Amino acid sequence: MGKKCTKYEKEKRILQFVQMLSKGAVNSELIQHAASEWGVDERQARNYLHEARQVVIDDVNHDRKVVV
Repeated sequence: MGKKCTKYEKEKRILQFVQMLSKGAVNSELIQHAASEWGVDERQARNYLHEARQVVIDDVNHDRKVVV
C-alpha cells in the first residue's frame, strides 16, 4: 500500500484534473496520468476524477447564477 497524500496534494491533483478536463482530456488519459505521475491505482484516479467533475459542475452553476 502506498503512502497517503496530504490534503494539499489532493487538492492540487484535483485542480490538475480540472485543467485537463477543460482542455478536453478523456477518462483514460486522466487515469493513465494519475498512475504515471502519482502512482495511484485506477480506483483512486476515478475518485479524483469524480471530485474534479464536481468542481466543474459547481463552477458552471455558480457562473449561471451570476449571469441570471
